[in-house]
Amino acid sequence: MFVSCRIIGCLIALVLSALPAGSVSNAAESKEAREQRLIEGAKKEGEVVIWHISNLNKKEVLAPFMKKYPFINVKTWRHRGAEGATKAIEEAKANLHNHDLSILADQNMGRILQAGLLAEYNWPNTKGWVHQPDHNFYRGIVASAKVPTFNTKTIAKSDWPKTWEDLIDAKWQGRALASTSGEDTALYTAYFWRKGDRELNWDKSFKYWSDVITATKPKVSRGFTGPTEMLAAGTSSLLIWNAANTAQRAIWKGAPLQMLPVGHLIAGNHSLAILKEAPHPNAARLFADYITSREGLVPYADTRAVLVNSLELAKVTKANKDLEERGFTFSVLPHWAVTKETNAKSVNFWLQQLGVKKKGRKR
Repeated sequence: MFVSCRIIGCLIALVLSALPAGSVSNAAESKEAREQRLIEGAKKEGEVVIWHISNLNKKEVLAPFMKKYPFINVKTWRHRGAEGATKAIEEAKANLHNHDLSILADQNMGRILQAGLLAEYNWPNTKGWVHQPDHNFYRGIVASAKVPTFNTKTIAKSDWPKTWEDLIDAKWQGRALASTSGEDTALYTAYFWRKGDRELNWDKSFKYWSDVITATKPKVSRGFTGPTEMLAAGTSSLLIWNAANTAQRAIWKGAPLQMLPVGHLIAGNHSLAILKEAPHPNAARLFADYITSREGLVPYADTRAVLVNSLELAKVTKANKDLEERGFTFSVLPHWAVTKETNAKSVNFWLQQLGVKKKGRKR
């Protein structure tokens, strides 16, 4: 039976238009046609809503996106991670769907994945990225490494710590800081000192940090920015566990700080996901494509001094280049190691060691 090309073309167009946003394969649709389809949908939606744990700099990150797509108003809510995941899960139970995209650390992203809240997506800009899950529900767009940090002016150069063991010393008493925000510390080092490929070495990790805290008797604080500022000001000499990006930002501003030269660092992914019931699915996919492109990801990483998982973009992002120049490599906590159970085990140990009943409150 003869069917005209015009009829076939109409049928193909009808099928494509009926598919969910972002589900059309590259084989069936060109990149340009796909973007145009998303643009037409986003024009009707008018906005995109992003819940996130890390700063989305308006000038360097959001402004270029809104200039490129002036018909999309970007709304953001910054939260502390667990509260964002909990709010998303509870609202979904009440059939409320108020945001389109979520940026979370993997342990909390896992919670909303298990709750069935995430949409699958082909993430066209992330081919070849490292440290990624074996599914398409989210992508680890940046990674935050952790490392002990010290002040190079308040410590004589001959006494600068060089190894993990150098932290287990009573000479740091009255000069050391620890943060309740380091609650994942034991998990990071349990993985770092793992047995074989997949056995977390909790015994070594717990003993090490118990010995460090017993020896140093650190002053307990919250967050990493405040303690790093105290360290840079010279009121303390050692922060026993710090976010590398916080240390790097301070160093770039001239702070007399140095990261413990242990060579290899463990990092945790901050991942991006599109919600299954996103109220603005086309705008959400345009933003997902933007923030995973060089245009969006490089300024996002550079303003926060975080690492990227794109081997290509790692050649130009500031944090990746800086760590490499300082002799560091990094790997990311794999998904099998980041579970509700391992996270709780690490949190409970850390807060107990610091004498804290609830986060940020001393006993």
